[in-house]
This record gives sequence, C-alpha cells and structure tokens, in this order.
Amino acid sequence: MGSINLLLICVILLSSFFGFTLIFHGKGSRVSTAYAANVVAILAWMSSMYFYRNAPDGTPIFFWVLILYAAATLIASSFLYFTHFFPTVETGLRPLRKAFQVFVPNLILIGVLIATNTIVVTAYHNPPFEPVIVFGRVYALYVVYIMAYFSFGFFRLFMKYRRSSSPVERKQIIYLLSGYMVASTVAFISNLFLPWIDIFTFNWLGQVAGIIMVSFSTYAIFRYKLFNVRVITTEVLTFMLWIAILVRAQFSVTATEQYADLGLFILTVIFGIFLIRSVMKEVRQREEIQKLAENLEIANEQLRDVDQMKSEFISLATHQIRSPLTAIKGYSSLILEGDYGAVPPQIKDVVKIIFDSCQNLVVIVNEFLDISRIEQGRMKYEKTQFELLDLIKKTIEELLPNVERAGLGIEFHHRNGETYQVYADRNKMQQIVSNLIDNAIKYTPQGGIIVTLSKHAGKVMFTVKDTGVGIDPAEKEKLFAKFIRTRDASKVNVTGTGLGLYVAKQMIEAQGGEIWFKSEGTGKGTTFYVELLEVA
Repeated sequence: MGSINLLLICVILLSSFFGFTLIFHGKGSRVSTAYAANVVAILAWMSSMYFYRNAPDGTPIFFWVLILYAAATLIASSFLYFTHFFPTVETGLRPLRKAFQVFVPNLILIGVLIATNTIVVTAYHNPPFEPVIVFGRVYALYVVYIMAYFSFGFFRLFMKYRRSSSPVERKQIIYLLSGYMVASTVAFISNLFLPWIDIFTFNWLGQVAGIIMVSFSTYAIFRYKLFNVRVITTEVLTFMLWIAILVRAQFSVTATEQYADLGLFILTVIFGIFLIRSVMKEVRQREEIQKLAENLEIANEQLRDVDQMKSEFISLATHQIRSPLTAIKGYSSLILEGDYGAVPPQIKDVVKIIFDSCQNLVVIVNEFLDISRIEQGRMKYEKTQFELLDLIKKTIEELLPNVERAGLGIEFHHRNGETYQVYADRNKMQQIVSNLIDNAIKYTPQGGIIVTLSKHAGKVMFTVKDTGVGIDPAEKEKLFAKFIRTRDASKVNVTGTGLGLYVAKQMIEAQGGEIWFKSEGTGKGTTFYVELLEVA
C-alpha cells in the first residue's frame, strides 16, 4: 500500500469520525443535520478518489470518476445549505424551500454528468502515472457552478460575521471560513484546474486537504458552546490511537507482529469505549452541577431583589405610620396630663391603654425603620467620645418604673471612680442598652436584673443578666436572626417582634464592637455581653 493511499485511508477514517460524532452528539439540531449532509458528501468524494486510484489495471474506473465529480457538486451545494443554518438560521425562507432551491440545480447537474459526456468524457489507467480523465466541452460550466456555490456560501458567512454581535458566533464563523477556504482553495487547484490541463499528479491533494475543512468546521461547532469539547477531545484522541495501531498492523512484517497488533487494537478499543463513556458521564454530572449552580444563582438574585423590595416597602410603610402614631401619642399624653381639663378615671384608664399601645407601636416601627436602613446601607452613625457609665445610669433611671411595675429588682455594678470612655454613636448605644434591659424586664417573670460595667485589656464591657426564661441550647444559633424568638418567649411576652437583638447586633458590629450571650438553658436566665474599645 502506497503512502498516498494510506494517507487517504487515514483522512477518510478521521473525517468519518468527526462527521458521525457530530451527528451523534447533535442529533435533532438543524446545524448538525445540515453539516452531516456536507460530511457525507465529503466522505463520498474522498472514498471515490481512493477507489479511482486503486482500481486494478484493466478494470473500468469511469464509474468512480462519475461518483468523484458528482460528490464534489454535493459538497458545494450542502455547504451552501449549511451556511443557511450556521451559526444561526437565516430569516425568510423555510428550510424545505431553501433545500429545494439549493439542491434541485445540483441534481440537474448530476443528471447531465451521468447521462451525457459533456462534462467528463472518459477515464483510463496510465501506469505508472496517475489515471487520466478526459473532460467534455461544458466542464467549464461545472467548474463555475462549484466555485459559485462556494463563493456564495463564503459571502453569506462573511455577512453573518459582520451582522453578528456575539463573540461566540463570530469565532465560530472565523473557524468555519478558515477551514473551508483553505481546503477548497487546495481542491480547486489540485482537483479542478490542474486535471483540466492534464496534470493529474496532485489530484488526490484536495481530498487530503479536506480533513482541514472537516476538522475546522467540526471544531467550530463543538468548541463554541454547541457541544462539549472534553468529550470530543477524548473521542478524537482515542480514535487516532486506533488508527495508529491499524496503520502499524499494515506495516507488520511477521504474522506474530500482526497478531500482537490486532490484540493491542482490540484492547484499546475496549478501554477506549470505557474511557469515553466515563468522560461523558463525568461531563454530564458537571454540566448538571453547573446548571444547578446557575439556577441557584438566579434564584438568589431574585431573592435579593425581593428582599430589597421588602426593605423598601417596610421603609415606606413605617415612615407613613410614624406620623399618625406621633399624633395619637401626643394627644393621649396631653389628655393624661390634664391639658384639656379633668378627665374621669374610667376614660383616663382607656387613654392610658391607648398611650401605652401607641408607645409599643412606635418601638416596633422604629425597629422596622432601623432594619430597612441597615439592609439598604443607609444607617448613619455619628460617633463621639462619651462616658458610657452616665448613659447606662440614665437609661436605668428611665426604665426603673417598668422594672418596679413588673415586680422586679435591678442592680447596677461598677467600680467607683473608674471612667468608661468609648467612641461610638451615643443615641445608638442608648437604644442598644435600653433594648437589652427592656428585654430582660419582659422575659423575667420573677427575680431581678443585674447590669455590670467593667473594663479589661483596653475594652469596655457591660452585661445585662436576668433570672428569666433563659434560652434553649438548640436555639442559640438563631437568636440574633430577624423575626426569630425563642419558643418560651411568647409564653411570657406576646408583643415581641424578634427584631431588637438583630438590630442591636448590626449596630454594635458596625461600631467595631461585639455582642453575645450565655444561658444555662430554659428557666435559668440569660446574660448578654456588649464589648467596645476603650478610649484613653
């Protein structure tokens, strides 16, 4: 077997692999179907060249010549048809009508080729040189037809390249144009023009160059998002290994070497199939994971949008609620203080309920406003240096009536003569201290509260310890989350929203501090710790 024939066999096998791999991976796709027709035509063109060159002396070769030149016309027409779909389908004509327009002239030309001797007259052996083909008087029309179809296909791809705004599509078109233009140029010279002037030495070169056409265009389709490259690469390498072993078997001298090569070929086929299946399975799993991750990211983005809209709604709604609450609270206070004259005790008790309920609503509204500001990044902190001891004393004094009304005791421990200077937002810190002490009052049915202020290692710490309902260890992780209350909290206080500790944590951490708690369990009380940097 000559080197040219061996080269043709390798090219035919590789082209077959590329084409049928694409059909297998892209079944159902118009792109792959149209391209498969082009690959089949290329394979027929390559195979007929092989049989035409290797027909035994004295046997007719005209049949293979007819197939050779008929297949060439089909390559041109199927390529033009393929450009209608690649990389995206052109608008306008339907696929069936487009196929009719492209292939009907092609079939007419094939009929002329087979039924008359106006394109190819005859062919005969010419040992030891390449076989000779004699062309008819309308062969020039045949050449014009093929070149016109290819030129129009190139023009269509070029226009698609110019109109496309997608980098992926533009790269696909570049690869396809590169492969077809290089291969078709070689084929025009070696298969159309040189034989026309009786030079048949290189008439096989177009078929060999056809592998450039097939590989470049297949790569363009596979590489840029239509199919998975990793699977294709594995299949290509495995298939090339099989070809290499088959070629080695052809050059084996002894029967032992041939049997060894055959055994090796069988083993590589078995292991190659398992390897390809394994890679395909892994790729599918990765694609599924990637798809799930993308879906999760989309869902998270939608949740973030919903959360943002919720925050904006809360901000708007609470702003609108504040004004009437302020009015209700203000007028209730004036009535209770006697600014509108003496009020009967029964009415005064009702107004007191209105005032207290309004005060609770104001606290809830302020908490919602704080959440919306925190989540939208609009919470502002006006930091100053101040004495934390004075702030805690003042807060305890303000809350003392609530402590006494609940029948509890409260103690404040600190070292006399010590200063507890911190750099923070005074109003925010007062809100945090008030919130912690108020929580201790609400969730302590009996006993008392101990507030402690201390400092160590350059930090100031205050704690609020109660003898209340405590916290179940199973619920510790979620205590600082939004809208979360412990299971036993509602038994003692039904008005809580589960927002106070979340707001306190966000405010403390925004000022460079820390907040945490400890509890021995349900019914054993809770201690909250807040730590800030001390200012010397």
